[in-house]
Amino acid sequence: MSSHPHESTAQQLDPLGTLSGRRLTIVGAALALLYAVVATARDFDDIARPAVAITAVVVLAAGCVGLVVGSDPRVAPFTRRRMLLVLTSGLVAAVLSAYSTWRQNEFVRDDWGPVAVGVLLLAFAPFRPWGEILRWGLGASGIVAALAVVQLPYLVSVAPPFVLVSAAVAPVLGMTVASATFCRVLVGSVVEWDSRAARAREVDVGRVREGMARSVQQDRVTILNRDVIPFLTEVLDRDAITEEDHDRARSISDSIRGVMISEAGRSWLEELVLQHGRQGMPAGVPPGGVVSDPDRVAEFMDAEQRSALRALIDDLLRTPVLELGTIGIRLAARGSQCDVEVSAVLQMAPGRARSRISPYVAVFRTAFDDVRVERRGPALVLRFSYARR
Repeated sequence: MSSHPHESTAQQLDPLGTLSGRRLTIVGAALALLYAVVATARDFDDIARPAVAITAVVVLAAGCVGLVVGSDPRVAPFTRRRMLLVLTSGLVAAVLSAYSTWRQNEFVRDDWGPVAVGVLLLAFAPFRPWGEILRWGLGASGIVAALAVVQLPYLVSVAPPFVLVSAAVAPVLGMTVASATFCRVLVGSVVEWDSRAARAREVDVGRVREGMARSVQQDRVTILNRDVIPFLTEVLDRDAITEEDHDRARSISDSIRGVMISEAGRSWLEELVLQHGRQGMPAGVPPGGVVSDPDRVAEFMDAEQRSALRALIDDLLRTPVLELGTIGIRLAARGSQCDVEVSAVLQMAPGRARSRISPYVAVFRTAFDDVRVERRGPALVLRFSYARR
């Protein structure tokens, strides 16, 4: 399994779905920063310390950049550490903004700090567990409430202090609850769908096994009809066995035994390549020419890892932009780890080639360790590892 703990987040349970919604994360970060800039310019006359106000916007900008970069599928998953760095940047920016208007701020309801922190918390929904978002969001609400309390003596409003503090905390608390609720509902629906899909897969596996058994049986019958039956018929017609018959019988036996041993020794990865009618290979090259697994470590992958690798290989072998004979899959044992390298030459620009496999990379980062995409001459190389079970 991956070195990253498997958490109940939408990103880890449904990485492709999270990838499609990343634009909202970018838009949210941009809007939070834009609101801070506009609010700072609007209330510039109330700012007693302009340098501090500008620093607050810069710190918030750093947090927004951290959110956008940290949510990139190429560096997935979005860890707790990244979340805390982004949230801390937002809170520090809110504190600096409040300090820049210290004793000059007459209303807390129009401060940009709580809104920016709330937007950042809302953006965490696809990436972190709902309980974690709720806990840290409540902590952030406490800090914003404390900022409002220390400013109460300088406010011009005659509203009760509870109302003023509530107005300051509302953006953070409201978006925290919204983020945690959305995360919980989304994760719950994904888990439920996956449970139903698992039950359906069990039924399909049974059908596939039956089909494979019939296919193997038919292959055996085909061999008998093609080689064995004509030979036996010829011997019976002659009513005699010659030395040539001995040699021919031995040759047929060795051929059948070789086919059976070859089929029994194939890994699921070699079978996958073979199912594609040897696409991606020059004529006459066996599946072993594509798959190199001398230590037989492909069998140590779990169901999630096999599904991820199967999807990538299936796509590469089907795509018309794959240059014939360039795909290679190499696996090797390294202590308790297994290293994998998938390489292929795609007939497109390097940037487009990376973009084409980026959805798979997002999935791989939740299932494998040390996922890296490299260029090796004209070939695009995906490298990753996993633990032996």
